[in-house]
Amino acid sequence: IIYRLPGTANWGATFGGCQVLLWDSLDQMGYTTNKNTVTIANYLGSGGVVTIPGTINGWTVTAISTNAFYLNTNLNSITMPGTITNIGTLAFSRCGNLTNVIIPGSVVSIGTNAFAFCTNLITLVISNGVANIAGGAFASCYNLPSVTIPGSVINIGTNAFDHCTNLVSLTISSGVTNIGNAAFQYCYLLASVTIPNSVTNIGSLAFSRCGGLTNVTIPGSVISIGTNAFSFCTNLTSLVISNGVTTISGGAFAFCYKLPSVTIPGSVISIETNAFDHCTNLVDLTISSGVAKIGTNAFNLCTSLTSVVIPNTVTTISGYAFASCSNLRSEERRVGKECRSRW
Repeated sequence: IIYRLPGTANWGATFGGCQVLLWDSLDQMGYTTNKNTVTIANYLGSGGVVTIPGTINGWTVTAISTNAFYLNTNLNSITMPGTITNIGTLAFSRCGNLTNVIIPGSVVSIGTNAFAFCTNLITLVISNGVANIAGGAFASCYNLPSVTIPGSVINIGTNAFDHCTNLVSLTISSGVTNIGNAAFQYCYLLASVTIPNSVTNIGSLAFSRCGGLTNVTIPGSVISIGTNAFSFCTNLTSLVISNGVTTISGGAFAFCYKLPSVTIPGSVISIETNAFDHCTNLVDLTISSGVAKIGTNAFNLCTSLTSVVIPNTVTTISGYAFASCSNLRSEERRVGKECRSRW
């Protein structure tokens, strides 16, 4: 990278194959300009507590670019002005000593992996106004204990908080519509989650392997519970699936060993393959009228299940739907038409 001072002429975007940046000597930052706005491109200061200025040479700072602070292990705290609208991909990734971050409400999108592997991040404030938390934005922030997603956020992207292994407190505010694939996967210490009734989709693996999760309520606004969304939530003991949900995808609650009971509401059309596979402590199962399909291995190895009533709305029970349910007595298998051989 080549740095030039403001006011010097005859420079292009590159020189001799190297990127050319303007230099802010006061804040030790390289930057680019576009239509009187500034994008912070990199930082060469000593670290510690860093404040990004709201203006440089009279131009408004509006963005932090890709890799701007990447792998800066001297950075402890970052303060951003209320003029920032975009935080780029990997902007603060692997800043291993960063402990405090406040995202101002002016930010529209937090970029992909923007704060990934900030392994000592303990204070995170996402202000109301942020609309998108992109994939992996805070993944592997191992020491992050709590996070509140404000109602302005529409999308929590794929792997957004994946492997935040010390996350204990999670608040998802009403307004969020999508919880992306693996968004909270491997958040081992998360004990409970309330999903607001603005959410319409819970992605694949969204809360998979959250071993400390004990209580989950799925609101009726959710159309589909994704593949393996809550699989291996091995301490889940309370599950409410509200009327309105239409699909329980494959493996959605597989290997939830301690789940004692579940009621499938009548809005659910399909219980997909392996949906409750290996729920070995499942004793009480209610399948409401309205369900049409029970997929292959849907309740495989639910060894504590002793009886089940299949409503006559069910037209398909796929192979091995109740395989290895060793305590399920045949005389209590009362089924609808055309379903008697599918056990």
